[in-house]
Amino acid sequence: MGRVFSRIAAWFDDVVDLVAPLPAPEENIDVHCHLFNLNTALIYLMKGAIDVSARMLAEGSTRAGGAAGDAAAPGETPPAAQPQDLAARSQEFLGYLRAALVWLSSDSRKVYRYLRRRGGYRFTLVALSLDFDYHADAAARERFRAYFEKAMERLRPQLEKAGGPFARETSRLLAKFGDRIAACLDARLWSVDFYEQAEQLARVARKYGGVYPFLAVDPRQPGILDYVKKRVGAGKDFRGVKIYCPMGYSPTDPLLFGRDGNDDCLYGYCVSNAIPVTTHCSPKGFGTAADQVPVRGHIYVARGESVIVNDMPVTGDGPVEVDGVLRFKANFPAANHYSVFQERSHVLNHPMIWGEVLRRYPDLRLDLAHFGEDAEMEQYVRDAGDNRADASKSWTKAIACLTDAYENVYTDLACNSNYDVLRRMKTVLWDRGFLSDKVKSKVMYGSDWDVLLFLERDLNRYVSQFREIFGSEFDALSIANPRRFLGL
Repeated sequence: MGRVFSRIAAWFDDVVDLVAPLPAPEENIDVHCHLFNLNTALIYLMKGAIDVSARMLAEGSTRAGGAAGDAAAPGETPPAAQPQDLAARSQEFLGYLRAALVWLSSDSRKVYRYLRRRGGYRFTLVALSLDFDYHADAAARERFRAYFEKAMERLRPQLEKAGGPFARETSRLLAKFGDRIAACLDARLWSVDFYEQAEQLARVARKYGGVYPFLAVDPRQPGILDYVKKRVGAGKDFRGVKIYCPMGYSPTDPLLFGRDGNDDCLYGYCVSNAIPVTTHCSPKGFGTAADQVPVRGHIYVARGESVIVNDMPVTGDGPVEVDGVLRFKANFPAANHYSVFQERSHVLNHPMIWGEVLRRYPDLRLDLAHFGEDAEMEQYVRDAGDNRADASKSWTKAIACLTDAYENVYTDLACNSNYDVLRRMKTVLWDRGFLSDKVKSKVMYGSDWDVLLFLERDLNRYVSQFREIFGSEFDALSIANPRRFLGL
């Protein structure tokens, strides 16, 4: 019956598109966006809701013997928050509920039509897919579920007690969509059909045009390299490849990186066929919910720190090659969930590891996405202002160095909705010459929609801020630079 209704809905959409065609895509290119739907975005939605609800319950409260703002220990129910803290966090929580409204669809085509028709967004899209199949093992899923349910059980009555417009609106939306969100906690929905997600993106591109899909590649996915060779490249369904290493693998995994004397791997194929690769490159975002993962390839170990592999500490000062079980120190449930994702990003996806990739494949066309994002960008701005640009340890500085050193390395500004930081980056790094003309010619505009819904409700406002900050240079960011990256 569900399939019948889906076909009727698709037919109805076809009729609407015939009577009132979607706006034609513009020349400007959004080089980093998503068309996630309910299935593919489930982990994002749950992660965000947990993060915010936990902080709403914990911030501003006083635990016995502790100070205001003390966090709950891992696995412990967080203490109750004060009304002013709930009001402060309600706006952020609403962002996740807004994303839920878009993602309740099970079809990326509907998400695309929402963006074009209701959002009025007309940029040509580079739609990046993501493989969620290996995001969590059974134990991690159960911890995720139990903590989320406990947090939400305490959140509802406290929102009612807090009052105020934000709290009331959050309560209203929770009541309206609570059943559907609760259904997402069903363990069966953690099993995502990755290949169906890929086919949906390919169908959107074929039907509407103005979309360049990128295929997610996780080296643990059986048969993925053969699938890439059949489906990715100029004239094929997918224009490029998306990598997201914090999901639990190294950028130098053998399937991606090959081994000495063997370039039958993803990067070798992409270089030979001029296929662009986009990789998440920021300590923010998310990663595997598992406590440990088998890793073959390089990990990053900071000076004076250690990483546990095969139950033994591994030390170093930069990328270290390992072959074994990597055990994380920060795990779910945790009072500060961002620390969980930051650890996975630093260990599995630091820009210095991508330096190892580029030393072997210097001609790889690579987008080190997000330019580190706002916190790392702000750190580089401060260091430059203090005449410490050369000594800066920020991801933004590392990405700029790789972009300057390799002809085919690019970066994008996706999900940079902290406009004050973006403006300072433009004024200090861009205008004062800390970024070379070569680097600036390879910086690209991106939105990270529909993930951007967490942070910015109005996509057109996001675009207008970029236009204001970059002025006449915005066309280079959104037309010339992305066209070179895409090989158009």
